[in-house]
Amino acid sequence: MILRFLPILLLASGEHIAANFFVAPDGSPSGDGTLDSPWDLQTALSHPRIVAAGDHIWLRGGVYTGPFTSKLAGTPGLPIIVRNYKNERAILDFPGEPEQPAVLHINGEWTWYWGLEITSSWEPRIDPPKNRANAVAVYGPNVKLINMIMHDTFGAGFWSGSDDSEMYGNIIYNTGNDGSQRGHGHGIYAQNRDGTKRLTDNIIFQSFSHGIHVYGSGNAHLNNFRLEGNVVFDNGVLSRFGEERNILLGGAVVAQQPVLISNFTYWSKAASVGQNNIGYLAGCDQLIAKNNYFAVGAVLTLVKCEPELLEGNTFIGAVSGFDQAKYPSNAYYPFGSKPSSGVDIFVRPNRFEKGRGHIIVYNWDHKPETDVDLSDILTPGQPYEIRDAQNYWGEPVVKGTYDGASVSVPMKLHAVSPIVGSVPTPPVHTSEEFGVFVVRAVSQESEPNANSPSQAGAN
Repeated sequence: MILRFLPILLLASGEHIAANFFVAPDGSPSGDGTLDSPWDLQTALSHPRIVAAGDHIWLRGGVYTGPFTSKLAGTPGLPIIVRNYKNERAILDFPGEPEQPAVLHINGEWTWYWGLEITSSWEPRIDPPKNRANAVAVYGPNVKLINMIMHDTFGAGFWSGSDDSEMYGNIIYNTGNDGSQRGHGHGIYAQNRDGTKRLTDNIIFQSFSHGIHVYGSGNAHLNNFRLEGNVVFDNGVLSRFGEERNILLGGAVVAQQPVLISNFTYWSKAASVGQNNIGYLAGCDQLIAKNNYFAVGAVLTLVKCEPELLEGNTFIGAVSGFDQAKYPSNAYYPFGSKPSSGVDIFVRPNRFEKGRGHIIVYNWDHKPETDVDLSDILTPGQPYEIRDAQNYWGEPVVKGTYDGASVSVPMKLHAVSPIVGSVPTPPVHTSEEFGVFVVRAVSQESEPNANSPSQAGAN
């Protein structure tokens, strides 16, 4: 039995003391939420009365058969955290023909979902009777989806109503299915009316349609999107209809104040028909695009979208919709050309987990391996591993104890994550020219603690 004093206990400093509750695949509605008597997942997501703002709900490893609906609601500065326990692999699966739009439907607010895996083991991928279920459908405000893995679903739905929400550090792949005329299913499909919606440091690749699809009709809203640090590549390639856009931000309504900073895109084909498109139909207003690295294909198409700021970007491929001479503070390579030599490496520490981060490599030298400085992520003496994002659950491509020196990362990789069902074009690993990796300190397990989540990147 868990003893709780109400109202919420506070430290002398005013910091909330988080209570820890537990969920397991064999948990029960009659459980009390302890480690020895865990709840089932839907009971926990229905917000039991004992769960207060700022508390933690930990999922034990195993498969949870959905769909699920979350009504969890924290408060400003005290989000409820739903997280996998001690890095155990907690998988939410929708194994049958979809009955509702998502494996996890989120209606509550001020809740963080962290480290979970969401998938659908339903096999039809070509002209199915119904589209696959989304991994998530987010409707509540102030929600964060952090370091999750979503695959073989229809993608992530991030809708208006989820104001001031963020998707951070997620790995999203193998999304969608083929219809009779085109591929369906985007890595992230998003709209926004109020507040700022953030898509940050996500890795999105090999869908049946778009990677990031910020789009809507004339009745939708595409306001105040901030895209930063995302890695988006080879989307649409699973479909028999071929490549689509890695990033689309625009629709039948003007996209207001879009911001794109330090995003990375890539196409495997030198003459790719894929593109990144900002504005699309109605255009955009007050675009800021800074320090992005867009490689191969139609790397940036602007439609009715005069930039307020366009600088520090690298465009390796065709650009259109703006006068390059007006924006000289960018690197431009014409369509079909690439840098003749060099290796461009980007390391992005994770805002929520110390000892974790992403490595993005554009290996124009086609070296079999490349040296990476990880001093911004790891400290000497830490055991660590590096995982290939394209084969995340395979064996780490590097593991060891960090000694402060650069780490050699292999680039000639071939294994990819298995895909559910039969697809027109099976996934293929990118060549040694491009790779993206996840580094993490394996010694830092996610132990339950009493710290306020606001200390771990709440902004």
